[in-house]
Amino acid sequence: MFQIFNDILDVTKSSEELGKTAGKDLVADKLTYPKLLGIQKSRELVAKLNKEALEHLSGFDPCKAAPLICFANFVVHWEKLASVRAKYPNSNIWLEIFKCNTLNCHPN
Repeated sequence: MFQIFNDILDVTKSSEELGKTAGKDLVADKLTYPKLLGIQKSRELVAKLNKEALEHLSGFDPCKAAPLICFANFVVHWEKLASVRAKYPNSNIWLEIFKCNTLNCHPN
């Protein structure tokens, strides 16, 4: 899921937005999901894989699964993060958006 999304970002975002050189996969003629499926189908595949990951994680202890749930949601909704952080620079609202702080988990 992460690699597919990374491939999408490589062809849809600027180097400035990414903080790294954009378009390297295209220049290197790498076989990527966007190249094989197109951007829209690649996005749909990421969403499908995210849904499946969350379904699988729902069977685990919520406190143990929380970091993976957060990461899965972050990957899918990464593009929203920039606008949320720009609008609320001193807030951790993004944690709620990505379901990172919905559980009150403390190590024993």
